[in-house]
Amino acid sequence: MKAMIMAAGFGTRLKPLTDNTPKALVPVLNMPVLERNIRYLNKYGIRDIIINAHYHREQVQKFVSGFSLPQINLSVNQEEEILGTGGGISNCRSFLKDDTFIVINVDILTDINLDKAVKSHRQSGCPVTMVMHDCKRFNQVETAENRIRAIHKDTNIGRLAFTGIHVIEPEIFSILPEKGYSEIIRDCYNPLLESGRPINAFTSKEHYWYDIGTIASYIKANMDFLKFENKRFVTGKNVNIDPSASLENCAVIGNNVTVEKHAVIDSSVILDDTVIKSGTHIKDSVVISNTVTANASHPGQ
Repeated sequence: MKAMIMAAGFGTRLKPLTDNTPKALVPVLNMPVLERNIRYLNKYGIRDIIINAHYHREQVQKFVSGFSLPQINLSVNQEEEILGTGGGISNCRSFLKDDTFIVINVDILTDINLDKAVKSHRQSGCPVTMVMHDCKRFNQVETAENRIRAIHKDTNIGRLAFTGIHVIEPEIFSILPEKGYSEIIRDCYNPLLESGRPINAFTSKEHYWYDIGTIASYIKANMDFLKFENKRFVTGKNVNIDPSASLENCAVIGNNVTVEKHAVIDSSVILDDTVIKSGTHIKDSVVISNTVTANASHPGQ
């Protein structure tokens, strides 16, 4: 089985983290989210993965070219113009057209059991399975008897949330426009439902799931992953922390970071190539790469 990681977006909600970095390469515990999703897919035996890229696509290509795992084949499909979810998938049809495939958004982190999702998909006989869960702020999808009934733009009681993971049959390429911008829900899933063709709903429970699309959710993911790994602090390479500085509660420190005298870092993420000047107090914040803080006590960026 092959997979596609959707990584072409601008990461607007993550600004300023994504001003100079694609969201695919934003790190959680100093590991890019793209790498975390590659390893997640590989855990389920997926060896052939394509990644679409548009915003800062040269950085994604450079990362993929330098990354290796045994028996993993990675490729990048660069989009000169952003093509949307449907257009991005359609643009990879030559890679995906031969068998069932998985699509996952790059900005989610999860341990949802893909084997169970694929088993449900195969048993359903449907052209598409949307992996669902109960997440109140995103509950926009009506389901009944393990089928998608309607996909709304608003949330409501009794609905479920789409996790950003799909299991798809190549027959969708007969519906999606072959070229240009399109949206997978608007231009494929809604037409399927309107024509009476079923879409399978696999509902996952008892898993973790993070959409790291906002600064707040990004910080929470880092802090929670520290707990998952039973750690309070993680530091990268070439980190220099003055003995008088303090790391409180929990913190993630990237590579090439200097923390000067009497600085305090509390429940925060400090990205690469950063200097935290003397006396600075960083709490519940992210300090972006290539930052030099002021010599004062104040919140981070």
